[in-house]
Amino acid sequence: MNHDLLIRFFLASSLAFFAQPARADGVGNGGDSYAIEFVGISKSVLERVRTVPLAGVDLAALEHAIENTRVISKAEDLVLGNRSVDAINYPDSNPPEIVISRPGWDRIAKDERSRARLVLHEMLGIMRVADDHYQISQNLNLPAPTENDPAQVCGRSTWMREALEGLLHKGCERVLVSELQKLQAIDFRGRTADGRLVRTITFRKGDLLHLVNLDEMVFGYTGDTVGNPDEKYCDPLREFDPAVFEDAPSMTFLGIEFQGLRSIPRGQFSPLKNLRKLSVTGSDLSEIADYAFQGLTQLQQLSLWRDYWAELGGIDRIGNHAFQGLDRLEVLSFFANFRTNHGKYLRDLNLKAANLASDDIEHIDPSNLTHMSRLKYVWVQGKTTTPVWPRALIDGLTEAGFSCNCISNAQSTWEPCATAQHGDDRGMNLNCTR
Repeated sequence: MNHDLLIRFFLASSLAFFAQPARADGVGNGGDSYAIEFVGISKSVLERVRTVPLAGVDLAALEHAIENTRVISKAEDLVLGNRSVDAINYPDSNPPEIVISRPGWDRIAKDERSRARLVLHEMLGIMRVADDHYQISQNLNLPAPTENDPAQVCGRSTWMREALEGLLHKGCERVLVSELQKLQAIDFRGRTADGRLVRTITFRKGDLLHLVNLDEMVFGYTGDTVGNPDEKYCDPLREFDPAVFEDAPSMTFLGIEFQGLRSIPRGQFSPLKNLRKLSVTGSDLSEIADYAFQGLTQLQQLSLWRDYWAELGGIDRIGNHAFQGLDRLEVLSFFANFRTNHGKYLRDLNLKAANLASDDIEHIDPSNLTHMSRLKYVWVQGKTTTPVWPRALIDGLTEAGFSCNCISNAQSTWEPCATAQHGDDRGMNLNCTR
């Protein structure tokens, strides 16, 4: 990657926010992949009932139950009374709770219809709607069965099913495995091919089945969906099981935009061994765990910028080894998400370009940057209340061979930092190259 390309990349990543567009809150899933899958199916059931109303089910009450119920799984079989059951709901708990049996859940792993009806049955229990004999849940109108759905598209998460239907211009029941195997890119920005808003985005194992040649995937909400009057009904993706990527081993670019991800756990993208570019932008990220990018040994570009106009949020916690193993990483963008104490986490990296523009920075120790032998470009933006950069940072970068320009808010012009006097309002932003 040459110097001009690096600069263009940072201009694009830094200005992109101008073009911006359940999980259920309170669901404490942690790293429980069974619970994550259960919640994902519950949201698909919600979308199905929204599309095909079901007698006896109040849509608003179902949505409220999904949004406010805590789901956990246990490794043993469950017993209710004298019966062995796959799940038990506790509507009187605070918050309401559903416990699922992992062995029971696994026993119906290949029966998507049974899983969906079990999920609805338990949610009806939370809603205190009588379904003791499955008199309501058994009538859930589900898509065509697998035998009429050779590529198993109809049972995927709503957004993925509709994205594939739009790309291939046919209903899910007519999609062929060979057609999925030919797809190389998916770009889904919150609306279906006919312009309808997809209010709930879930992501679960099986969504990428047969997409063995998928090279690029971008999904999320765009400016028109975020600003839509129906925004309050949008339920962005907040968590997912890394196993979802096991079916797409060829992917080199993944973009997750304007979703509700609050953390990047250890190994969140580990199945993507060939990933070159990863963008998790405009999300609610507050934590990056140790070894969050484990397995991404080919990663070259990482973008973690935040919605510049967001009043709250930002990354508060970064594990000491969050970026360990990213030996090939060349470009890192922390635009609007970098803080003073984050500098030490850069010591595991040897970047070519770093975008650290953020109003939350008061100072950076130059040693966090100058150790990078490949570093060619640095863009740093300072806190507006302390506009003058410590001379140590400018001097440290200059001694390391950088040519630095400073910008003044008052004049909005760049000039060599050497002419910026200590104590004036110049030097708030640094643009350094070597």
